[in-house]
Amino acid sequence: MARRRLNLAYIVNQSKRKASYQKRKRGVVKKLNELTVLCDADAGMIMYSSFEQGPVIWPTSERVQELIARFMQLPDVQQTRRMMSQGSFVAERLENWHSASKIEARKQGKGDECTDA
Repeated sequence: MARRRLNLAYIVNQSKRKASYQKRKRGVVKKLNELTVLCDADAGMIMYSSFEQGPVIWPTSERVQELIARFMQLPDVQQTRRMMSQGSFVAERLENWHSASKIEARKQGKGDECTDA
């Protein structure tokens, strides 16, 4: 059974918004936990919300501080090697799309030649 497409819009009703927040927060924490267990990845989360008194920190405050300290000790080149500006992200996506459309056009062209014979 396929899920219906979700219309992303601000939830005006505060009680529905809070219920959605709680459910999605549990989902994000569950996914992070799965990622760390299944892939042996180091991950942490700090999330602020008007529904919580303080930040939601996963797994623990000490562990997140360790992860941030470890990241900050990396050289700048390693810290920023996968970071992108919005412009470079869009340019890369357009380049990938353009390459994929060329490949698709070639496939369609070859397919037409084969059916004519």
